[in-house]
Amino acid sequence: MIGSPRVVPLCSALLFAGGCGKAAAEPAESAHGLPSEAPALGPATEVSVPEPSPDALDDEPAISDGEQLPADSAAPRLASYAGRFQGELLSTNELVPAMTYLRWKHGALTGSYTFGRELDERGTLRDCSEPEPDVVRCEWRDEYGTGLLKLHFSNDTSYFEGEWSPEDEPELSHPWTGMRIGGTGEVEQGSADSEPAGD
Repeated sequence: MIGSPRVVPLCSALLFAGGCGKAAAEPAESAHGLPSEAPALGPATEVSVPEPSPDALDDEPAISDGEQLPADSAAPRLASYAGRFQGELLSTNELVPAMTYLRWKHGALTGSYTFGRELDERGTLRDCSEPEPDVVRCEWRDEYGTGLLKLHFSNDTSYFEGEWSPEDEPELSHPWTGMRIGGTGEVEQGSADSEPAGD
């Protein structure tokens, strides 16, 4: 908090150096060696100690107790990927229809998906992040197992070309694609249109 300058008596500051105290306490002697009346002491000499300038304080971020600095710009970028995507993924050595739902809620990107000839197989997407621009990385999980999904988005996030790999065979890579058919991102979405109930 900025206030008026602190005032420190100079004599107090000099006590530790032996510069005052005795001299101030003993009366002055006259030319004949006889004590003379001590002159009336005036107020102690004062020194102003300035506070930091307002310009210097402006450089520090204002954070109240319990408040944290905002994270980098990753959150708005992650939010822009939210939406509903129609495409395909490889399952049991066959490309089958797939619907991918990405949801931005409570400051996190998660999702779900359906796949198969009847779109009757379901799974979830968790721990989504953006390791590099236009790339979303998630953990996929369904009744067949779990693993890594990496989606490479177009600059306008209208489609992605991705690949998934099983957790026990991370060196394998299988296609997973999607074209945006709903959702615009940039908003908090509780669920996309026609999104299946997730876990």
